[in-house]
Amino acid sequence: MEHPVLMFFGVFAVGVLVIWIKSLFDEKKGIDSPEKRKIEEILQKIMQENKEFGEYVSVYAYQREDHARSSRCWYYAIALTAEKMYVVPLTFGDKEIGHAKAVVIEKDWVDKIDTGKPGGPYYCIKCMDNNGKVILDFRLEEKNTKLDKTYPVNIVQVEEARAFMQILEQWKQK
Repeated sequence: MEHPVLMFFGVFAVGVLVIWIKSLFDEKKGIDSPEKRKIEEILQKIMQENKEFGEYVSVYAYQREDHARSSRCWYYAIALTAEKMYVVPLTFGDKEIGHAKAVVIEKDWVDKIDTGKPGGPYYCIKCMDNNGKVILDFRLEEKNTKLDKTYPVNIVQVEEARAFMQILEQWKQK
C-alpha cells in the first residue's frame, strides 16, 4: 500500500516540476513574443486611426467569467493616455490574432476606478460611471503564459502594467 502512495506523490512532483519549467520558458518567451508585438501593432494602428500621436501605454488584459461547468474569456488590447482609454477586443485563431473596433472611454466618463490590491503582479480593474454601473471590468497581469485555450498568449509586461497603473492612479485623482 505504501508503494502506490509514494508512486502517486512522485508522479505528482514530476508533473508540478514540468509545469513550473514550462512556465519559466514561456515567461522568457513572453518578453518579446510574437503575440506581444502583434498587440502593439494593433494598438499603433488604432491610435493612428484616432489621430492620437501622444504618449500612451499599451497592455494586454482579459476578463474571465467562471460558471459551474465552463468559463468564458474576453481578451483586450488596451492603450491608455492621460485622457482616454482605447479598448480593443481581441480574437484568437489558429495562429492569428484578430481584433474588433476600438471602444474609447474618456477619463471624464469614469467616476470611480477600483484597482483591487496594490502592488501586482496582477490587477483586477473596474471602471464605473457616476451611477456605479461598471463600464469596464478586466484583469491586467504582469506575466501571461500559455496554459490552455483560455490563456492563449505569452506576454510579459511588467513595466507596461506598472506604467498603466500609474496613469490609472492619476485618473482616480481627477
